[in-house]
Amino acid sequence: MSGAVMALGVAQMASAQAPIEGALAANDPSLTAAPSIEPLGGTGKNRPAFPDYPLASMKAREEGSAIVDMCITTEGKTAFVQMVQSTGFPRLDETTLKWAKAIRWKPAQVGDRPVAVCGHLLRYEWKVAD
Repeated sequence: MSGAVMALGVAQMASAQAPIEGALAANDPSLTAAPSIEPLGGTGKNRPAFPDYPLASMKAREEGSAIVDMCITTEGKTAFVQMVQSTGFPRLDETTLKWAKAIRWKPAQVGDRPVAVCGHLLRYEWKVAD
C-alpha cells in the first residue's frame, strides 16, 4: 500500500553552498520549467511509483508529512537529498529518503536547455487508509 503525494513545491535552499556546482536555486526566475517527476509506466501510466508503506508502520498506524530538500541533475537524477521535516517516525522518514533518491525527474530548464537545480522541495504525506 502506498502513501499519497499531497503537494510538490519548490523553494530556495537554505545553505549558500549548492551540493551541485553551478546548480540554480529551484526558485531561480530564469527557469522556464521546474523539475517534474517522470512517470514510470505500469498501472496508472501517468503517475510515478510511490513508496510502499512499511508494514510495521501501517500496523502501528504511523502517519505524518515528510519534506525533503533535493538537488536534481541535468540528467534527471537526484544527486542530493536531505530531510527538512520529519514525520516523527524513523521508518517513514527512511522510506521517504530512499524513495526520493530513486525518483527519475524531467530536469528543470532554462529555455530548451536542461539545468541542475538545488532546493527543490518534495512533500510526501503518509496516511493509513481506513
